[in-house]
Amino acid sequence: MTETQYIPLLAGLVGALIGSVTSIATIYIQQRAQNKRERANQIFQAATEQFKLAIEVAKIRGNGAIPPFATFLHHHNQLYELLENSNLNANSLKKIHTEEDEIERLYKENT
Repeated sequence: MTETQYIPLLAGLVGALIGSVTSIATIYIQQRAQNKRERANQIFQAATEQFKLAIEVAKIRGNGAIPPFATFLHHHNQLYELLENSNLNANSLKKIHTEEDEIERLYKENT
């Protein structure tokens, strides 16, 4: 084979490599986006269910004081992050509750 015959072979090989790397990168990006959407949906569903439960408990007790929905979203988002990173412990839970107290305080100040 002469040198001129190797050029199309190399071009084809490089083209195939570029195509496969591009495909793998696209699949990876799409999978990450899908995982983020699913995680956000799970957090929203869990927060919604807990919020509904809080409303029912408030009705039974006759107490209308329910934290804002953002508090429930924050709580579940933080829990998911701690679970994903294997950092769920007493100190991290205290930090979440401190942040939730601050959200509730700001909510009460602005309503």
